[in-house]
Amino acid sequence: MIKNIEKEYEEDDEDMLDEFVDRLLYEGKKLGLREGKIQAIIEVAINMLKEKCDKQIIKKCTGLSETKIQQLEISLQKS
Repeated sequence: MIKNIEKEYEEDDEDMLDEFVDRLLYEGKKLGLREGKIQAIIEVAINMLKEKCDKQIIKKCTGLSETKIQQLEISLQKS
């Protein structure tokens, strides 16, 4: 009887670990997609700045703040 109980606990632990790993992978993918989207938006804003687009248009098209756009512009001037 004790061996059966031990086996149940081991199986439950494995199931919990599998669920944890699955959740961790899911959250990691979600975070990676979000970071990729942000990076793409920043690249678009940089390209628009290089083309001398109006900053209000960049803000409207990308959703970036004026402060972030100014930071990107400063980083472009330094490079």
